[in-house]
Amino acid sequence: PWLVMARLRFIANPGLEAFAAVRSTREYRRLLRRHLYAGGEAAIIEGIRSADNAQARKRGAERAFAETGNIDVVASESADWKIDEGYRTAQRMFAEHPRISLVFAANDMMALGALKYLHESGRADVRIAAYDALAEAVGEVRAGRLAATVDQQAAEHAKLAAFLAG
Repeated sequence: PWLVMARLRFIANPGLEAFAAVRSTREYRRLLRRHLYAGGEAAIIEGIRSADNAQARKRGAERAFAETGNIDVVASESADWKIDEGYRTAQRMFAEHPRISLVFAANDMMALGALKYLHESGRADVRIAAYDALAEAVGEVRAGRLAATVDQQAAEHAKLAAFLAG
């Protein structure tokens, strides 16, 4: 049997190292802590709770926040991978926990929804990290509005899968 370790790219906002190759979820958590390390209250915007990748991303974010020792996760809610749900979820979370300063969204679409809500609310003091490295999210990272996103390099994984299957 083959064991293939995912290779991720962590894309962080301007002024930080632009791209870092990540070979494990442990290394991703380390980078997440380093780039979002500020302490305070955090929220997790989850994907569909029954999806394995949503569960794995949530567990990884929880571990990353716990390992800092000074970040408290005060809210965790599903937004079903959708931009509009990301907006509404952020709206509910910030109404209940206005001191949230860090958000991990399990995908870029939900992060973009949360980012839109925060922009409309005049909140520029919240750091958001997400997953998928969609073009719009990478643009938000480069503009300094999104703290980070992760590129799973799906095309590279597909080539490898085809090679292994062949």
